[in-house]
Amino acid sequence: MLDWRAFPLWVEQEGGGVDNPDPHTLVSSPLADELDQWSLDYDAYWDPEDPRGPVFPDDGAEAALYARGRALADRVAAEVGDRWAVRFRQADGDWVQLS
Repeated sequence: MLDWRAFPLWVEQEGGGVDNPDPHTLVSSPLADELDQWSLDYDAYWDPEDPRGPVFPDDGAEAALYARGRALADRVAAEVGDRWAVRFRQADGDWVQLS
């Protein structure tokens, strides 16, 4: 899930709440590096001088970033197997269960 200035992976805690761990602690380094870059690319769109302004320059940029994210989420699901349930949050806010 994308969030400003945060790691792109979130872990639901058993007792409630969530953790936002460094991807390098959960998946292989190559995949973690790509997740980090995806998150940094999202952060690059944010304008702290206009935090309520439009996030993406156009619909195509948003669609491309979310398509990359979905492909990365599919790879996370494949890598972690049945150790965790993996979900991806789409641009419209809906969740897709991947594993």
